[in-house]
Amino acid sequence: MIKTELLENVENLVAYNRITSPFGSLYKRLDRKYRELGKQVYEGMVKGNKLPKESLVDARLHWEDTSMARSYTLALKEFKQVDPKAYGKFMEIKKKHTNSRRNYVMFGLLDGKELPKDIYLEIMGDVGLNEEGASKIYDSLMDFSRSLDKKKKENLEKLLVKI
Repeated sequence: MIKTELLENVENLVAYNRITSPFGSLYKRLDRKYRELGKQVYEGMVKGNKLPKESLVDARLHWEDTSMARSYTLALKEFKQVDPKAYGKFMEIKKKHTNSRRNYVMFGLLDGKELPKDIYLEIMGDVGLNEEGASKIYDSLMDFSRSLDKKKKENLEKLLVKI
């Protein structure tokens, strides 16, 4: 059989799909836990809880104010022409809700620090990897993670917390 470009592309597509599917499933599990933990950290910090001084990690709260999107403004201009009276009433109501605050948890490792391997292995177990499988991929996963960290400008991650 002659290996054509199409055949190679289809084979690669199948391989990417087979790799993506389990990673996608793991991602969904990890992301759900990640967001739950972020909310718990946020709520704990809002209550005044603090990290111990000898901690390997850092966390702080961060807020950003946001306003309405441009497309929304354009739609309102059009609505004003259609029904000026209703538009006026709407604008009164809108004033109460125009600005909102987004809540974030900023977190990460302190410079030069690393979490113990068993923490990562426990997390991998929590999302369905058996101990042997988690141990096998741990080193490669951490190497890849460190290579991504080198590209970051800031040590802290920013997680939007929905309350």
